[in-house]
Amino acid sequence: MKSVALRFHGKKDLRLDTVEIPEPGRGQVLVKVRVCGICTTDRDVYQEGSLTDPSSLPVTIGHESALEVLRLGSDVPGDKEFTPIAEGDTVTAESIEGCRRCFFCNRGLTHICANAKFPGVTSDGFDCTYQLAPWHILHRSLAGMSDEELSLVEPAAGALHAVKRGGVKLGDTVVILGCGPIGLLQMQICRAAGAETIAVDLVRGKLETAKRLGADHTLNPAEVDLEREVRDLTGGLGADVALEAAGLAVTYREAVRVVRKQGKVVAMGLVTEPTVPLDLGSGTGVTIKEVSVVGTVGHGLWPDAWADFRVAMKLIKSGRIETPPLITHRLPLTEWREAFSIPAEERIKVLFNRFE
Repeated sequence: MKSVALRFHGKKDLRLDTVEIPEPGRGQVLVKVRVCGICTTDRDVYQEGSLTDPSSLPVTIGHESALEVLRLGSDVPGDKEFTPIAEGDTVTAESIEGCRRCFFCNRGLTHICANAKFPGVTSDGFDCTYQLAPWHILHRSLAGMSDEELSLVEPAAGALHAVKRGGVKLGDTVVILGCGPIGLLQMQICRAAGAETIAVDLVRGKLETAKRLGADHTLNPAEVDLEREVRDLTGGLGADVALEAAGLAVTYREAVRVVRKQGKVVAMGLVTEPTVPLDLGSGTGVTIKEVSVVGTVGHGLWPDAWADFRVAMKLIKSGRIETPPLITHRLPLTEWREAFSIPAEERIKVLFNRFE
């Protein structure tokens, strides 16, 4: 079977190739791609070759997927919840494939697997017509979800994992630094958890989207003193949690400043700079305020009974996470150059929705 695939061959070298897709083997599922979103990781791969394994090139990019099951290989027990998969089912895929054998996988921490593969980065992803996927990274869609909603489950699951890492709870005040797709998903999840939210971005249109989606406060640091505004909104204390979703050195520094004493900073945005200086010694720094800085990557995986993918699906289906306002562009895969050229201030989520 022939598939058109957007493949990364090297730094700034993406090509639309025609590749042969074999029949599904043991534990594999042949899928047809319906929708696949562009993640910041895809842009970093394209521009910088970030996170890629040179020995695996060329590699098909894309990991935010809505997929149709075409055929099953042998020994496929079901989807992630061991529910039988049938031809014609709609599924989405995780962005981390654990080995299921290492120290971390054996403790249910598959997302930090010592031998992980990352579909769309170190192994083939879903910016293509057809693809083979291992059964154990697939999740069946909930009834009534659209393909576009399903394609946003993976980033929503990552946003949910970050919120959980921050320990966000009812009554907390949370600052979200960056109103791209992840930040806007985090903001809505915090709202669903009963937290007060302060959305921060330099782009007015993105702040307007945050407000439309329910942000309690929106702040543009180019127009206000961010630390002072957050303190004014929190009775002089500072926020309980700051979620960094921009991946910039300046937003990491601001995150430390805006949280209260014994507040928590959750580091999700990937920074391309090798080091990010943080304030450790001043009265608003990490040490004196006893600030906790925690990392977050990917999403919680099986055997967690409340797996982030399933919870993210439920939040989207129930409307507690609204996805339509996040989708700013829909393009066929053949227009990938245009898709990757849209300025950051003009886009939130860009989807590929035609692959023939």
